[in-house]
Amino acid sequence: MAAIRLGKNHLRWCDECNLPILENEKCPKCGNTTHEVEITPPGEVRPAFEHDIKMIRDLVDRQFGEGSGLELLPEGHVVLLNKAPSLDRMDEIIIDGRTIASIRYDLGKK
Repeated sequence: MAAIRLGKNHLRWCDECNLPILENEKCPKCGNTTHEVEITPPGEVRPAFEHDIKMIRDLVDRQFGEGSGLELLPEGHVVLLNKAPSLDRMDEIIIDGRTIASIRYDLGKK
């Protein structure tokens, strides 16, 4: 596993606009105060693309029942993924300014 490099967390969130904001303590759109999103270092956050969201919804549906994935990740919301340290792929799922879950590929399971 690679070494974790700690640094400044640049991800903030405007609850009024429900948008991710980089570094600014004030939202450039509405002027409200933003809050820091708690993420696992090193903080390699990226947008979740359509195929990422579909994969996560499918996983949640298989685990918790049909429709659960859409409840967790509703249409029209900004979803981010944060790459977290693991033996293989692991991502934290961020929506509405909160880390709500993580997905991890388990090398030992097929």
